[in-house]
Amino acid sequence: MKIQETLNISVNQFSAHILKSIQYDLKEYGKLSVDLDHIRKGLKYKKQMSTKMKQTDNVDVEITKLDMDPFIYEVTFDSTQGKTVMSYSAKAIADNKCEVIYLEEFIGKNTMNKLNHKLMSVFYTGRSKKKVHYLLKAIEEYVLKGE
Repeated sequence: MKIQETLNISVNQFSAHILKSIQYDLKEYGKLSVDLDHIRKGLKYKKQMSTKMKQTDNVDVEITKLDMDPFIYEVTFDSTQGKTVMSYSAKAIADNKCEVIYLEEFIGKNTMNKLNHKLMSVFYTGRSKKKVHYLLKAIEEYVLKGE
């Protein structure tokens, strides 16, 4: 799944928000207190997450890429069903405007998981795209109100 969105905030504002979210996640779920400048590729922690079917699964989370210029953040969620790779990239298109690309890919652990995901994607892709759109707009609104 790919979502491309133009936000009325700078790349620095967007990346700072993502880093603060990662920091919160690490503290809340990984029980790690990490300074923003120590968040890096290779950090791992465990987290409980809800699936699209409203089930809870224990997930191993790993930051697999984190570059600041250009901003790229990629994380892998490894569950009993397979791996979900999610990434955000952002580039400036004006002083206080950036283009964000959100990518998400599921890699099933076996053929049954892959087929199940393809089938369920037919029903959930539209809803998932809307959720990401609203999430990106919420980040924009939060940053604009907070700064």
